[in-house]
Amino acid sequence: MFAKAFTVSGSSLQLLHPGEEGIVNKVRSNDDRVVQKLEAMGIAPGTSITLEKRYPAFTVKAGQKSLVLEEQLARAIYVRVFDSHPISPS
Repeated sequence: MFAKAFTVSGSSLQLLHPGEEGIVNKVRSNDDRVVQKLEAMGIAPGTSITLEKRYPAFTVKAGQKSLVLEEQLARAIYVRVFDSHPISPS
């Protein structure tokens, strides 16, 4: 039987690869409008998020919603990325 080991790392959503998922750790921007727009979309610390695709626009699943984000918005989202790898039996 295989068990899974989990590693946790952090990254800007802008740097993730499609299929990577995690929890929003923080939303940070010098522009308060960016933060307000993300909050209005339901993206805040603690939100589960998965990057679905990067091109032609960042498409994410946040909670139960699929959202399209401008690059400026994706850059403001920092995610604790969960990566699971199978462990082979000894």
